[in-house]
Amino acid sequence: MAITCQFVAAEIRRALHYTFTTRSAQSVPSAFPEPPSDWPSRYERLARGLSITPDSREAHRIVATFLDPLLSGAVGDDMRWDLVTQTWIVG
Repeated sequence: MAITCQFVAAEIRRALHYTFTTRSAQSVPSAFPEPPSDWPSRYERLARGLSITPDSREAHRIVATFLDPLLSGAVGDDMRWDLVTQTWIVG
């Protein structure tokens, strides 16, 4: 979704907090965690046939580029995701 959709930071941040609060399993992380060691082979099978990268490292990089600034608080609520530059910009 980070490569095909536009987002407003406040909306994503609210959704993240809601998800982590209602599940009560853990608090919102400050960064997107590294996947488990067995993830590359599982991810490749899941990615087959979809319009996404089959490379789990590249997929993690894409998601982390999108989520890490939100999770760390580096992005203000007024910012939006720019599809062209793949960065958060003042919106």
